[in-house]
Amino acid sequence: MRWTFYLYAVTGLPWALCLAFYGLRSPWWRSWTGRALFWTYGALTAVLALAALLRVLDLPYRQAVVLAVVALAGVFIAGLAQLINVIRLQRRDQRSESPARRSTDPH
Repeated sequence: MRWTFYLYAVTGLPWALCLAFYGLRSPWWRSWTGRALFWTYGALTAVLALAALLRVLDLPYRQAVVLAVVALAGVFIAGLAQLINVIRLQRRDQRSESPARRSTDPH
C-alpha cells in the first residue's frame, strides 16, 4: 500500500470517531447546531475515506469522479448547514445584545 493511504486513513480516524460517538451518544438531531456538526463530521469522514480508498483501489475514472461528486456534495451541504447556523447564531446574539433603555438615558 502507498504511504498516502495511511496518511489519509490516520487523518480521517478522529473524524470518523467523532461521527460515531456524536451520532450514537448525543441527541444531535434536536438542534440546528447539532445537525450541522453531525453533517460536517460525516462530510469530512466521507472525503477522507474516499481519498484513502482512491489510493489503494484502481477504480475507473468515471466511477472515481462519481464518488468524488457525491462526497463533495456532502461537504457542500455541510458547509451550507454551518453557514446557516452561524448566521442564525449571530442574529440571535445581536438581538440579545441590543441595549435596554435605562432610567438615566435621555429621552
